[in-house]
Amino acid sequence: MLGALPAIFAGLPPEFQHSAASRLEPLHVDTGDPIMLEGEEDTTVAFVGSGTCEIWRGEAKVGSAGPRDIIGEIELFGGMPRVCTITAATPVQLQALGPEAFAELAREGHPIVHHLERAVLRRIAERLSRADETIAQFAKGRAVERKPERTPSLLDRLTAPFRRSAVAPEVDPLEVLTSSEIFGWAPRDVLVELAGAFEVVRFSPEQKICRQGEEGDRIFVVAEGSVEVLVELAQGRVHSRGIVGPGRVFGDAAVARTALRTAHVVTHDELVALTMGRADFQALFAVDGPVGSVFRQALVRSLTLQLLPALDQAAGILAQRASQEEELYKGTPVGMIWRD
Repeated sequence: MLGALPAIFAGLPPEFQHSAASRLEPLHVDTGDPIMLEGEEDTTVAFVGSGTCEIWRGEAKVGSAGPRDIIGEIELFGGMPRVCTITAATPVQLQALGPEAFAELAREGHPIVHHLERAVLRRIAERLSRADETIAQFAKGRAVERKPERTPSLLDRLTAPFRRSAVAPEVDPLEVLTSSEIFGWAPRDVLVELAGAFEVVRFSPEQKICRQGEEGDRIFVVAEGSVEVLVELAQGRVHSRGIVGPGRVFGDAAVARTALRTAHVVTHDELVALTMGRADFQALFAVDGPVGSVFRQALVRSLTLQLLPALDQAAGILAQRASQEEELYKGTPVGMIWRD
């Protein structure tokens, strides 16, 4: 039986494999039948054993899933209705983990839960990067005025550490996390521990905090102010992926993937944010138990809230492009953003 288990079980001791497998329900879906429906309230997650699934958001096909893939994971950890419709392109064999079974595993602190959290966080970060790449390749964007960046003076460089620490008493990281839609659902004692991993920083208006193409070395939680996420295009143009305001997170996709950033992030006004470096991120990412679990699930929520509008923007851009070229777009993949 162990040889037929989903790939996510790899590395678990046999006793944990057996205990988690006992909660799985085998399912067969015929070609053309729906597996999951966009908008429905269901947090069942399923592992594809054989066959191919098509994944749709609205009328746009955004990708597919096949053997060794997971489906339904966004809703499980993101606390939201189904974000896509999934249908069987061929006969599909699934192993399903229902909400009650998952809740039992979570209460037990079962390691399969932590395996899933880590896998899902990386997968959504990768999907967001693909959406950004699609936008960068095909969007028209808007022209931007190139302003020379101010070179820090000697006084700026010498006093920067003091200015950074000076703002810390003005903002309580715990209160920022508690009031955030990303973290606020978690128990307060867990948030107390997470808050200790952040420091408070302040940025000036029109300051570029993250740069497209640079290594992702830290994440940010907006405490006060807002930033704009901009995907740089060719010929000095940019496409706005949206505004990020208080309580939201940015910079997390690149750090989760240990990859280069796929967008710029620029302050609109004066910004106060919580920030965490890559070393602390990786330490929390690796922790089993409540603190690590809350951290990973919160970032899944964050990345999902970034992915869905980016996915819709990418789909709209490709639909418009195909229409202009008099090609039939409906039913063609959106750059396989959801490729697993």
